[in-house]
Amino acid sequence: MEASQAKKKATKVKATKGEMLRGGLQVAAMGAQNGTVSPAVRSARYETCQACPYFLADSKRCSECGCFMEAKTWINGNPDVLCPKQFWAE
Repeated sequence: MEASQAKKKATKVKATKGEMLRGGLQVAAMGAQNGTVSPAVRSARYETCQACPYFLADSKRCSECGCFMEAKTWINGNPDVLCPKQFWAE
């Protein structure tokens, strides 16, 4: 792929307030039911987020779901549900 076709970094949250609320409740329920992941899994997830074009470095949020990734990367649950782009392979 040519450099001009490379994905640009996101600059703002795309999710609506309603989508963020629904997603936040879903993540909270997963956390309450499943607890947290190990520090190694959390670190790998957060590194994936930091390299992602949808990561907003200034606020440490995902532009797709609006979640604060420093917190969300700790949640134990289905990684394909937790990451809106399904980048968290385990």
